[in-house]
Amino acid sequence: WVGNLKVGQIKEPHRLEVLMSSNHLLFLERTSSVDFAPIFNSGLMVYNDFFNKKLSAQVGFFRNAHPNNANNLKANGGFNVTGRITVLPLQSKEATLHIGSSYSYRKPGTGTYQVASSGAAHLSRKKYLDTDVLEVGASELLNFEFLFVRGPFFIQSEYLTSRIQKHDVLKETILLSSAYSQISYCLTGEKRSYKSSLTGLDPLLPLHNFDRNHFGAWELALRYAAADFNDGSVFGGKQKDLTLGLNWYLNPAVKVTANKVWTTFESEKKLAVFEFRMQLAF
Repeated sequence: WVGNLKVGQIKEPHRLEVLMSSNHLLFLERTSSVDFAPIFNSGLMVYNDFFNKKLSAQVGFFRNAHPNNANNLKANGGFNVTGRITVLPLQSKEATLHIGSSYSYRKPGTGTYQVASSGAAHLSRKKYLDTDVLEVGASELLNFEFLFVRGPFFIQSEYLTSRIQKHDVLKETILLSSAYSQISYCLTGEKRSYKSSLTGLDPLLPLHNFDRNHFGAWELALRYAAADFNDGSVFGGKQKDLTLGLNWYLNPAVKVTANKVWTTFESEKKLAVFEFRMQLAF
């Protein structure tokens, strides 16, 4: 009745955008929500599906690693407890609707916490959003997720909030947040299929591979993302991103992606990024 047990360097059951494989992301970069906790962490997780996979649940116990350094040995004294529940109110050949929520209690062994993000350009070393190092007792992450697929149309959205209990002189409770919504449409008629609660969607497969008679699969995508790292005495910054993407799937293993990102910061300063990738994944 327990279901499945997974142990090792694994993904915590938290944030659908992170649970999806980086090989099959709609855009080149994940949003700033990826920087609130490590993608992979050491620990154990119990998970199971119920009612013909209409309901899925996962819960795990992990070490508290730094969001940008999961191998940090100084984090061994801390721990995280993370749980997630998802439901499939609608699942048919024509359409799929996925709704979920996850919660994580995080106790750092170092007594410190920091969230820093490069935004839409993770290859950049500059952290455009940065809370600096905070003295904390514990932090909590609460995430809500939504996914809908119908034919060649796909929409996904998430909202994450982090509640941080500071242990400095002020003893404040700080709330940070990150959210995004993204949509895509397959111009050549392909459809993304749902795989599981823990992995989200299957990769998009072209109806016809690229050759002298076919053009492969073409997908147009748009994403809006926002992050607020300001609250109380913490001034980590705010930003909003608009990303336009074009994906070309030559065959199941080869993908070409181009993204144009427009970012606006709270100071009204602007950043424009163009990213291009040719990917071979097998």
